[in-house]
Amino acid sequence: MRMLWVNKAKVAYRYLPKRCFYSTAMMWSLEYLKKTGWDWRGWKAGWKLISRIPIADAIGRQRPRLPEENGSALVVLRNN
Repeated sequence: MRMLWVNKAKVAYRYLPKRCFYSTAMMWSLEYLKKTGWDWRGWKAGWKLISRIPIADAIGRQRPRLPEENGSALVVLRNN
């Protein structure tokens, strides 16, 4: 259930305005509490994961391109 909540927050962060990200994360955290019988430890762990989403997204967007993404794999195949 926690990963469902975290994944929905990731999608909201990536594709929706920031206010929608925050409201999505908040409402799904309340749903998590309701469904898990008020599991506060899991709720805290979920918020810890959600707080890392902006950092992970910024790092992911700066990922260097792999050689096969640049088309160099085609060059290797043509040379053989």
